[in-house]
Amino acid sequence: MQRISKFYLQEARYLIGSDEEETELWLDYANNDYKIGKVVNPVLEKLARLVAKELLGRKHSVNFAYKFAKIKEKK
Repeated sequence: MQRISKFYLQEARYLIGSDEEETELWLDYANNDYKIGKVVNPVLEKLARLVAKELLGRKHSVNFAYKFAKIKEKK
């Protein structure tokens, strides 16, 4: 039986915001980079940057294949 040995996040898009405003946050996990959509509120922009850096720090170049070892094959 073959097993998954590689599973990396490459890109993701998130919606981040408050009651007044929201924007998109694009994360490029493969290249450890991010982009924030149009933001008027500087506080929201600062929070979006913090979220992006935190997510990239935890998931950049991480191989998640070990999680599949816990999944049993269905017959």
